[in-house]
Amino acid sequence: MNSNHSPASSHCDYYAVSYPRTASWKQGSDCCSWDGVTCDTFTGHVTSLDLRSSWLLGTLEVNSSLFLLHHLRNLNLACNNFQGSRVSSNFGQFPYLTHLNLSSSYFSGLVPIEISQLSKLLSVDLSNNSLKLEQPNFVKFLLNLTELRYLVLDFVDMSLVAPGSLVNLSSSLVSLSLRHNYLQGEFPSEIFHLPFLQQLTLSENTDLTGNLPMSNWSGPLRLFNLSSTRFSGKLPDTIGNLINLNVLDLSSCNFEGPVPASLWNLTRITCLVLTSNRFTGQSPTSLSNLGGLTVLYLRHNNFSGQFPDVLGNLSELKYLDLSENNFRGQLPLSAFNLTQLSSLDFSDNQLVGQFPRQVSSLSFLTKLRLFNNFLNGTIPSWLFTLASLEILGLGNNRFTGSLDQDRHWLVL
Repeated sequence: MNSNHSPASSHCDYYAVSYPRTASWKQGSDCCSWDGVTCDTFTGHVTSLDLRSSWLLGTLEVNSSLFLLHHLRNLNLACNNFQGSRVSSNFGQFPYLTHLNLSSSYFSGLVPIEISQLSKLLSVDLSNNSLKLEQPNFVKFLLNLTELRYLVLDFVDMSLVAPGSLVNLSSSLVSLSLRHNYLQGEFPSEIFHLPFLQQLTLSENTDLTGNLPMSNWSGPLRLFNLSSTRFSGKLPDTIGNLINLNVLDLSSCNFEGPVPASLWNLTRITCLVLTSNRFTGQSPTSLSNLGGLTVLYLRHNNFSGQFPDVLGNLSELKYLDLSENNFRGQLPLSAFNLTQLSSLDFSDNQLVGQFPRQVSSLSFLTKLRLFNNFLNGTIPSWLFTLASLEILGLGNNRFTGSLDQDRHWLVL
């Protein structure tokens, strides 16, 4: 295994520091002084090896000296290129290990059952590789890891794992991320009742079904993402008990019916995405309670009535999409006073009114789509002076005037 400037997974873009840590290692010198190595000051044993984004290139052999470090507590090999190496059964030889991160490093094959021997594990991240988990190994993994708090298995093939086995997760769990795992069947509602759960991501499991609980939600929940699953039914009024919620993404599910009033009282929400469901009813004026919102997507539902002109309080809003609904009445002009807006989409509704002059002050606006409404009036000439605007959609309205064809815009 060499240190080389080889591209790791694209998922590693968030790592701020990427450099060949092992290039500075010198044979004959004290390894405890090496970059990425931490030792116990009394015993001299290596207790932590942090080689994330270290440009490692090559296969990880079963006889690697790595597996001689039996006192390791923290092992981070994320964001390297191990060229399809299998996760060796020797990973089970770290009896003191509490943190294991092998994410985004081109590992492949079955996750070995020996991982379940690491009973002290608090955090495991095997995401963004070409790995596979099978039912017997996964059940043993969960039963033995009773202290587990953080589990990230994004893009691990779990098509042969029964979702019901997740009931064996540690009651201490803080974060569970199971994105795009090919899970099939019904998700156990018991997970929603875990007392310390703060983050739950199940997105992109298109054959995963489930319903939201009617009571006893996990109060600490901050991030909740069910996008592109087959969760269905109505949103229970008890969703309003999630007072710590920052991110709620229910896009492309099968939810229906009115949004409970309690949702609009979750004042800590910064990102609310309800896109592509069958939600009905009107948007309430209490939407203005969500003053910390940066993202509001209600696109492609069956919302109706006049959208309340109460967006003025949402001063942090950057992305607003109300398109493909049945909103009627006046265009909510308060939206055009939100100076942080980058994207605004009111297309495919039945809105009326004139082109809002406030658009001229939206200096960060890159996308404006108003097409397929009943808007009227003259398209203002100053519209073509907005340097940031990249996408403009005004078609199928009752506007007069013409677009500046010299601008290199995508006009929809």
